[in-house]
Amino acid sequence: MMEKSLPESMLKIKSARLWCGPPNHHPHRLQLAQCGLLSINRKDRISLFLISEAFGIAEMDADDPPYFKVGRDAFGKKHFSCLLCGGKTMLDYRPHTLLPKHQQMVRDYEVTTRRTLEPASNPGQPREDEVNLWTSVANELAFESGTLHADPRSDEESDASDLLIVARNTSLTLFNPADDESSDSEHEMDWDDVLFETVHQLGPGNLADPADRNARSLAERWYPFRSQADVLGALIHGYMRHVMSRAEYAQLRLILSLAELELPHWNTLRSGRLRIRNLLRMEITHSESILHNQCYSLNIKQLLANDLANPYVNPNLEFYPHFTGGQNVFKMSQSAKWREDLSPTLRVPMAEANNKHWYIFEPVQLHSRHVVVPIFFFMENNKILARCVKADISQQGPKKIKITIPSNLDFNSNQLRNVHLKDFALTYDEIHIGSAGKLAEACSNELYEYGQKEKAHTLPNPWRIKASGMIIRHMPINLYADDTSGNVSKRYNKHISFYFTLSGLPPKYSNMEYNCHFLSTSNTAGTLELANQIVDQMNDLATDGVIAYDASLGKNVLVMSLVLCFQADSPMHAEITSTPVPGVSLNPCRMCGLKTSSLDDRKTPNYVCQFLGLNSQGEKVNFPPRTWAGTIENAKKIWKMGKSGAQKKYEDLGTKHGVCDSINRQMVENIRGKNKAEWKSEVEATEKDNDERLFNPIYRLKGFDGCKDTPVEVLHVFLLGVVKYMTQDFMKGLKVYQISELIVRWEAFNTDALNHPSISPSYVVKHYKSLIGKDFKIILQAAPFVFFDFMSTAQKGHWFSLCILSTYIFQSNIADMATHLADLRKYIDIFLFHTIQQSARWVNKPKFHMLLHLPESVERFGPAGLFATEQFESFNKILRLASIHSNRHNPGRDISISFADFECLRAIFSGGRLINHRSGQTFFASPNVTNIFRDNTLIQRSMGYNDNMIADSNVYPMEMITPVPKEEKESPPHYLQDQFSGYHFTQVHQLHINSKDVCKKGYFVVIFPRNKSPKFIGRVESIWKGQSQNRKTLYVKITRFQVKSVDQFYNMTALVNEKKFEFYLASEVAGCLNVQHDCHLGKCMPDKNNKRKFGPEEAAPSKEAVKHQDDNSYIINSASLHSIPLRQQFSNMTRPPITPKAWTKCVQDGLKNWFEPSKGKAKAPKASQVASTSQMMLD
Repeated sequence: MMEKSLPESMLKIKSARLWCGPPNHHPHRLQLAQCGLLSINRKDRISLFLISEAFGIAEMDADDPPYFKVGRDAFGKKHFSCLLCGGKTMLDYRPHTLLPKHQQMVRDYEVTTRRTLEPASNPGQPREDEVNLWTSVANELAFESGTLHADPRSDEESDASDLLIVARNTSLTLFNPADDESSDSEHEMDWDDVLFETVHQLGPGNLADPADRNARSLAERWYPFRSQADVLGALIHGYMRHVMSRAEYAQLRLILSLAELELPHWNTLRSGRLRIRNLLRMEITHSESILHNQCYSLNIKQLLANDLANPYVNPNLEFYPHFTGGQNVFKMSQSAKWREDLSPTLRVPMAEANNKHWYIFEPVQLHSRHVVVPIFFFMENNKILARCVKADISQQGPKKIKITIPSNLDFNSNQLRNVHLKDFALTYDEIHIGSAGKLAEACSNELYEYGQKEKAHTLPNPWRIKASGMIIRHMPINLYADDTSGNVSKRYNKHISFYFTLSGLPPKYSNMEYNCHFLSTSNTAGTLELANQIVDQMNDLATDGVIAYDASLGKNVLVMSLVLCFQADSPMHAEITSTPVPGVSLNPCRMCGLKTSSLDDRKTPNYVCQFLGLNSQGEKVNFPPRTWAGTIENAKKIWKMGKSGAQKKYEDLGTKHGVCDSINRQMVENIRGKNKAEWKSEVEATEKDNDERLFNPIYRLKGFDGCKDTPVEVLHVFLLGVVKYMTQDFMKGLKVYQISELIVRWEAFNTDALNHPSISPSYVVKHYKSLIGKDFKIILQAAPFVFFDFMSTAQKGHWFSLCILSTYIFQSNIADMATHLADLRKYIDIFLFHTIQQSARWVNKPKFHMLLHLPESVERFGPAGLFATEQFESFNKILRLASIHSNRHNPGRDISISFADFECLRAIFSGGRLINHRSGQTFFASPNVTNIFRDNTLIQRSMGYNDNMIADSNVYPMEMITPVPKEEKESPPHYLQDQFSGYHFTQVHQLHINSKDVCKKGYFVVIFPRNKSPKFIGRVESIWKGQSQNRKTLYVKITRFQVKSVDQFYNMTALVNEKKFEFYLASEVAGCLNVQHDCHLGKCMPDKNNKRKFGPEEAAPSKEAVKHQDDNSYIINSASLHSIPLRQQFSNMTRPPITPKAWTKCVQDGLKNWFEPSKGKAKAPKASQVASTSQMMLD
């Protein structure tokens, strides 16, 4: 190698920069020319290690293999890195020398080093070919210190010739030589394969020691990204709620370049995302609907496989349904449907124990030598059990037996008994039956169910064959569909979208956006058109499953899945169940047979009683059933009429049966429309090929019952339905002069312990017609203390029944299911009693009727919050951002690609095992990549993962580092200083009591004393932290309050101040309660406001404020939705059920009030009056 004569500073290159200007501008042009570097043209693609070699950075010994840099670890063992292909570390260099790309790089290098350039005759004037050369290099390089130059080609093309320059400590490397015309067809292995081979030829077991790992190249450290710049670019470009537009990214990239921090060009980011998608095979499936709309969807199988391999998801997943005897129900894995109501082909098919795989409907011999047949597998007390039936074995011949069991056994059948898997001894093919020999052969591999019709089960269970020795993971999903705007304004450009979460995740995980998966969207195709692809994928998973890697087991498993429930609002539920939109329908319920012959018939006692589930004597009766099979059968009858019958007969038949299949309906319109001849021929062809395509695809969804598995969704049915109707009805009844006092009452409402920010009274009053779910939640909790002063006795009873009902609806943890269902049904009846008593006109709102079906949904799936749609509704914003940042030409595809990119990032950063689908080998992302997510809370939050929601309960109580306000500062109490000498006490502003409760001065809390004294309610006066060397303790100064009887005005439990101060450990605080001052007893009235309390800094204070007259009397807010079980321990309220006689009179009074409304009813103030009055209160 020729001698180099460059300055010492050039020998210490630390950046990945290549001089891209004309040669005459380079300070060492002549030396570079002597080294042969100026002769590199755009097609040579020689590694930039030529530069470091020319600068004397990469010297080679004579005994070392050519073109490899040799190093030694701490034990003296050699490791090699290729100077031409990127300096990737390996223990054995020989396999690398066989790579086609390496051999081509060697040939290019040897040709280049033989070239000789004559010094320029005029150093100040570069030759024309040199100027063109450097200009072309400047335009061709993908990164210059991580910067990609603009490339006008599409994202599919722009990556093919990108050059990736990776910064190292002392050298430069050029990855991904361009696939020029002469080499593209010759070499199938590209950059990904070379890097993959290099990274993974040293498996964990082959590494000599950690020093070898530290010697890997930078590119290896950021695999599967090409460099750190790629990672930064991907993160800055954004995902989920943090998406950056192309213009914003370009601006940021320009600004950062001023500080010599270079980011990849936008086109490189796009091509890089495409490369990652191809690497992981994150597919976007495409199909054309029956109505010729283009539909795009993510692959559910791939998403489930990624979750199973994800170490942040897998450890929290449940794969077996749980049985708790109705106690402590709080998660979907405890749902009755998963445990009890799946068909034999769809329920959990197997369990592993004693190193054997046990399957349902296969005989098992117990250690007691009894032969039983497992029918169900489930979890109880963290142990897998089987519900088994004793096998009836009858002799049919010398070596012939018949095994029979009862048919259609229910989970709760008394013919089944629980058997622990440790008691299982032999599988069916290991059992011997005396002289008959092997059981499997004697029974001819058949098991029979006897009943009205004998049914044979083939042995082995078909799932055993499909699994081929693998464990089967049962992973049902909760599916959701909604319509959302794709515009910033949230108006127009409606998109239909599908999402899902894993049913096996506890709610604190499933509520994270990290665990919510996008499936499909379109602004042209309808709900059922999009559903067709999803149904096909889910049916494949339900029948054949998919092989995936289980991060907990460390091996491949077979995954099967089904839709456990479908979450949506009422119109979307109507769409997927082929029922009419409830509002003006004569068949307004998708879950029962509620119907009327005309809208006028709703005003009859018969319909009102049917609406309430009553007979003519006022007794509760079961609703007439609606079945899913009946809906499907009726849809086919209506289709036959639509093809050949008159239009009116077709419409009347649909109305009669209450069936409205939107796919089928559109097909009828098409065959009767302008192009009817063309459509008729297409319909005939479809009927011959697969007539199911002409109907709602949900009919084909395995394991799904549209009448049972579309649970009553409390956000839309209750908050945006019932509560919204009643709020608007109340506000319309107010007079203008009452608005000012209402605002003052809102301002006086105490939001402590409600986990809700301060209320804007003027907003609630002015925009009461356009509030959202969380606004109605706070209205429910505040109504008794804000609205009651403006209500009659009947109205107060009505609203109080609503508020109490809400505390049962929003319970997130059901202590005892049977008791809860009884109470829920009772309080629904009480509320509907008051509702109809006010006026029977409310039967025009089907959402009131849907409340009666809520207990059925809770019994089938668990607490109502498990199938509420809040988390999906918030996910709509993410879809809207994806739509805004798409080119709008093909939004279904573009938005799907955006979410596919995020799924790829999520899979990579999680650190799960992934598959390189180009080589077929498995790999893990490099630690540098996975540590970004693991060690950075902000990155986790940006991807929707909230570690605070899963914090260990042992860390509480925990001090919150916030300054104590000046007005609250006190001197350390003498009591604590005397009791704990040697401790230094400082005041604390607020504490985290648990993951949901924060307490500070003025908050009411429940104390569970350590000395087993009775629990009591107190008010926090101050919080203190004592420290002594390595010990720390937290104390709370409490004012005790005594629980009294129920207050007659509020119908809630009263509290009286005992005016006793005591100190308790913070760990003795069980939780916080919302408590309000008893303004009715204290006669607290609005008065002149002398201080600012509410609103932002720019807002003027209200002219009036409620001033509390004493500190003695308080009310426990029984309408509070926070700490419901804790609050109920201090509740003295009991309500008897409604009697049949009371129901009969209620219906009569309600109809009378409907026909003869009160003459003295106040007129509603005009919107302009309300707005102007509320504004006056703020001015």
